[in-house]
Amino acid sequence: MALDNDLKQNILEAYKTYVDYALLVHDPELMYKYSSLYNQLNDSLFSQESLNTISEMETKFKTAEKEKEIAVLKVEQKNSDLEIQLQRNQKYLIVILLLLVIIVAFYVFNRNRLRQIKEKADMEKQKVLIEQRLLRTQMNPHFIFNSLNSINNFIGGNDAAQAQKYLSKFARLMRLILENSRKSTVSLDKEIASLELNLELEQLRFGNNFDFEIKIDEGIETEDIYLSPMLIQPFVENAVKHGLKKNEKGGFISLKFYIKDELLHCEITDNGIGRKAAAGKGLHRNGHQSLGTQVTNERLAILKQDYGKESGYEIIDLEDENSNAIGTKVVVRIPFEVD
Repeated sequence: MALDNDLKQNILEAYKTYVDYALLVHDPELMYKYSSLYNQLNDSLFSQESLNTISEMETKFKTAEKEKEIAVLKVEQKNSDLEIQLQRNQKYLIVILLLLVIIVAFYVFNRNRLRQIKEKADMEKQKVLIEQRLLRTQMNPHFIFNSLNSINNFIGGNDAAQAQKYLSKFARLMRLILENSRKSTVSLDKEIASLELNLELEQLRFGNNFDFEIKIDEGIETEDIYLSPMLIQPFVENAVKHGLKKNEKGGFISLKFYIKDELLHCEITDNGIGRKAAAGKGLHRNGHQSLGTQVTNERLAILKQDYGKESGYEIIDLEDENSNAIGTKVVVRIPFEVD
């Protein structure tokens, strides 16, 4: 009805309602569509208001000019000797007023233009933050489900001590995740603490059939570096689930952090059976982990656009001199901020 009757304010409110609905149902495409329509119509209305304001200023100026001309004529009638001087003063006054009007108009136009640019930039940044938050929320239920399954297995096997130990570590990890859930970035030391707890839980989950180590390059102040949370966790879980779960020899996972090309690099290396063997055993299949990797890939793509840096990841199959698989290395490149 608003579109049929060209009721622009009602159309604007309808677009805003669609944006709120899209946010509620976690639909980025619907939100982006109606955010764009909202911004276009809002900019159009704002431009019309600016034109009305300038027209009103011109009308007031013309009215003031006429009043001044009438005053000058009255003065000329009373004192003809001052006519030439008054005309000169009038010309000077007009020039000054015109200059003032031009300066004011330029200031108002430039200020409104800067405000529009800032609002647009803020909207784009907010859109990116919302997309990141929506992607992060898809990962937490998948991880929690696996952990609760492990606790259930310990309880079902009457292993109360292991269940209690697992539950204690799980509670600490959940506290970290909850603390970081409302933040777009977290410090590297907290992210490493989360990864360490995650690996300890996986050790308990798979019967301590692997060890791990975490190395940090010298010169990295982990409490001063901030990055988007839970980007590395899916690759660590892949290393455990697909690389070491079926590895009969002692499993080992290494995490190494270093800075290169203004990006934080994290190398996740395992001595598992490799991707080809894992595929042969049916370990790489559609499921929760494939979703976690897909979501992480989308998050890295958004960070690449947001920071303008080549974020992403690379998977390297490790082989010995006889071309036998001896593990897998994943190198994740992450943009970061320094506090």
